[in-house]
Amino acid sequence: MSSIVSQAVGRTAGGPLAPVAFDKSGNLYGTTYVGGSDNEGVIFERTYANGQWNEGVVYNFTDNDGANPQAGVVIDQRNCGHRLGYAGR
Repeated sequence: MSSIVSQAVGRTAGGPLAPVAFDKSGNLYGTTYVGGSDNEGVIFERTYANGQWNEGVVYNFTDNDGANPQAGVVIDQRNCGHRLGYAGR
C-alpha cells in the first residue's frame, strides 16, 4: 500500500499526512500537503484497471479553500467524497 501512495504523490505532489480512503469501487483517494497547480496540496485518486494503478489529481487546493490539507478524504455511505482542509480562508 505505501508503494501505491508513494508512486501517486511522487509524480503529482508531496507530503501526504493523512490516511487514504477507498470508495466502494476500490478507488483510492488521499490528500497531499503540497504540490498541485498552486503548490497548496491536492486530492489525488488512484484507480486500478488492466493490472496497473492509474493516477489523477481530483482537486488542486488554493489559499482560499483549504490550502495545505492535513486531513484526508472521507467517503460517505452514498460513495461521495468529502475533503477536509486546514489553512483555507
